[in-house]
Amino acid sequence: WLTGAAGMALAFLGSALKFSRSARRTREHLPVSGAPIHVYVSGEVDTPCLFGLISPAIYVPPDVAADETLLRHAAAHEATHYRQLDHVWCVVRCACIALHWYNPLVWLAVKLSRRDCELSCDEATVRRLGEGERAGYGRSLIKLTCANPRGAAVATTMCARPKELKERITMLTKN
Repeated sequence: WLTGAAGMALAFLGSALKFSRSARRTREHLPVSGAPIHVYVSGEVDTPCLFGLISPAIYVPPDVAADETLLRHAAAHEATHYRQLDHVWCVVRCACIALHWYNPLVWLAVKLSRRDCELSCDEATVRRLGEGERAGYGRSLIKLTCANPRGAAVATTMCARPKELKERITMLTKN
């Protein structure tokens, strides 16, 4: 058990360090009004994400930074993750998997926790943006998703697999 736990912990730590090094190496500060934390543009991210435990920051790819609507929606989404302390819960999920790597129920619980985190974040983001932004936010979600982004295990991202994206869009269409 200890070997598996240490291996999983090292894998998560290595992933976090690698992602941090690559994202910080190429980042440029991006002034975004209303963002409670720093927003950076980095070519090393595939999709907008919130990364960091001590001093979390929002990272967006250059194509998102170039589109005002996508940037507004992405920054609002990741700022909501920050307000809900989802970056802390991400670390808790990683710790649970590291300690209980052998238990498929923990893996399922982590998957469901991430799902609930995203659904809650979508709901709170639409509430913050306003009902008039609901459809536009849904379109932004579709544009911003990708299957396997870099750093997904150690950061909150806007990515979703097709089935998860369908659920998120369906939930957005219901008030």
